Amino acid sequence: MSESSSFPTTKWSLLLGSGENGLQDESIVTSYLCQAYWKPLYVYLLTSGQSRHNAEDLLQGFFMMAIDTQLFFKPSGESGKFRSFLLVSLKNYVLNQHEHATRLKRGGQFDFVSYEAIDPNWLMGSDGETCDGFYDKAWAKNVLNNTLDQLEKEFAVGGKAELLAYFRSQFSGGAESQQALAEKLGVKRSTLTMQLHRMKKRFRDILTAQIEQTLGEEESVEEEVRYLMKVLEHEG
Repeated sequence: MSESSSFPTTKWSLLLGSGENGLQDESIVTSYLCQAYWKPLYVYLLTSGQSRHNAEDLLQGFFMMAIDTQLFFKPSGESGKFRSFLLVSLKNYVLNQHEHATRLKRGGQFDFVSYEAIDPNWLMGSDGETCDGFYDKAWAKNVLNNTLDQLEKEFAVGGKAELLAYFRSQFSGGAESQQALAEKLGVKRSTLTMQLHRMKKRFRDILTAQIEQTLGEEESVEEEVRYLMKVLEHEG
């Protein structure tokens, strides 16, 4: 499994729908949760005071509970943001754990990326940063990485490697000037600007599509995208 897999193309409302209209497929839920949300949830547990060992066990147990009880197929979850619903569900699970509850051992039924793959920067925040804030920050970075990875897959052909590297570096504050890049690529500044504009538009389309898949019918996609960008800008 890659570190930043793309979101499965499953609408939140369809994923959670019960009965004949629901996609009651445990493999879809497992894939969705493990690939898209284990990192933000893991960051939340670590920043809430759990040890790495306890956080890993709790996360394994939470995913198994969600599948066993069909937590995400209940009609009550059809509205709202999936990230919020998931975090509240995890909080409730942790609160309901008894001191001697049986927990799954790591390396069980879920094939996560190594827990050591978490970027240490995801666990660093400003003074007064809340656990929920860490979760949102990890969620935003995860969505961004997924989007950039998908963009790279689409633009990998045609000698776009340096252009892609420049576009990605804009989100880390280390981008060189467009003029320097144009000279390096041997193209006019206007040509480079046009190429970057097309790439930016495709980036926005991919990002919007991923966000839309995690919202209920009444939620605003643009509002969620703005919130994600706000979190990333604050982080930068």
